[in-house]
Amino acid sequence: MKELLDLPQLHAAWAREIASKVKAAAGESWNAELESAVRSGSPSHQVQALTLLSQLGPTPALELLVEAATAEDPGVRAFAAWLLGYHHSETARATLTSLLGDTSPRVQRRASEALVRSGQQGTADALLPLLSSDDRFLRFSARLALERLPADQWKEKVLALKDDRARLTGLLGLMRPKTPGIKPDEVLKLAADTIRAKSSAKIEALRLAQLAITAGAKNESAGDLGSFLLAEFPTGDEANDREALRLIVSLQTPGAAEKLVASLEKESDQEKQIHLALVLRYLNEGWNTDLKTRYIQWYETSKSLDGGHSFVPYLENIVSATFPRLTPQERLVLMQSWKDHPYAARLLLRRNDPDKIDDFLNMADKILSVAGNDTSTPFAGEIYDLTVDLLAKDDRPESRQMLRKLFDENPDRRDRLASKIAERPTPEDRPYLIRSLSFGSNTTLGLLCALFAD
Repeated sequence: MKELLDLPQLHAAWAREIASKVKAAAGESWNAELESAVRSGSPSHQVQALTLLSQLGPTPALELLVEAATAEDPGVRAFAAWLLGYHHSETARATLTSLLGDTSPRVQRRASEALVRSGQQGTADALLPLLSSDDRFLRFSARLALERLPADQWKEKVLALKDDRARLTGLLGLMRPKTPGIKPDEVLKLAADTIRAKSSAKIEALRLAQLAITAGAKNESAGDLGSFLLAEFPTGDEANDREALRLIVSLQTPGAAEKLVASLEKESDQEKQIHLALVLRYLNEGWNTDLKTRYIQWYETSKSLDGGHSFVPYLENIVSATFPRLTPQERLVLMQSWKDHPYAARLLLRRNDPDKIDDFLNMADKILSVAGNDTSTPFAGEIYDLTVDLLAKDDRPESRQMLRKLFDENPDRRDRLASKIAERPTPEDRPYLIRSLSFGSNTTLGLLCALFAD
């Protein structure tokens, strides 16, 4: 038995096999010897003995766990608290509640978790002091335990807390239940007051304000908070600034577009640039043509940024999400300047519809005539192909006629043009598609065969 109490990796299959054999050999003395180790063994033997009883039985008696919960070693007390979470009795609840006042944060956390797991309730007076802990895991488990108590038992006590972090954690606990113990408007006001006070718990207050707004908070505190955060941005604290940006944008703060676009242009840090670009994607108010153009221009400079395989598509998703705010005229101007904005032009062509660009047919004709013969400008060939793709989406007779004209005038591009014409064919397109049967690639021929088969 002594060797078993020193056996390493007790949760491994091989160790449990050995333990099973020892139990069979020990017979009736198995339980007595392990209980003796729990009461008088070294800390490691106490934990090992409790583990063996839990794994192979008999399950540790409640009285034994209560006794172990008073052990000198905090590791033993923490493990006893964990096991008490499987007992549903007033004795277990009272023992766990008393362990909330332990000197070890680990024991306090295990006691909080055990109360939650067993569905039992601690007391507000025992749990509230834990919200001031520097251990975020302890604060989390204590908050979950508090949420199991009726809000009217602890709401006023939370509001009276002097420690900002503890008060904010408690407010979060009041918000989370299905029947919240506090209104989102009240939470937003309290969080905003903490933010303005430049508390050391500012980041927690910023995140709580975000949750309150998500939960529907709408009062004068929201607008005032957005203006306050915009005025002090950037503060130099990166973590706080990131959370503040989310609030500024979600509140659609007046003046945010101009200031944040200017910050985007001046920012040299890649991660901060991307975060600014991302939050600006959610800002719908305050944009004008100049600001939209400057945002697009930043995207042109993003080709110098470093990233992995999904980095470019990630940036494309961010920027393309801002396209709905572009007017048809602004889209036309952007396409006309495709040589100056090749990245944005390519993205706009891929993620656009013909009817959302002013004077689309004339624009397409001019781009095709220039890009089709341009061998020196980067991406000219791709711009040409993407313009053809967009043209093929247009059902107007003029667009179909332009595709057929391109087919006649560009023998070297006929295979691709045929495949695009075949996507939305009209009766007038049929002769062109029949001609393509004599030279089309396997992909195009497969498309044509399926088309004619129908």
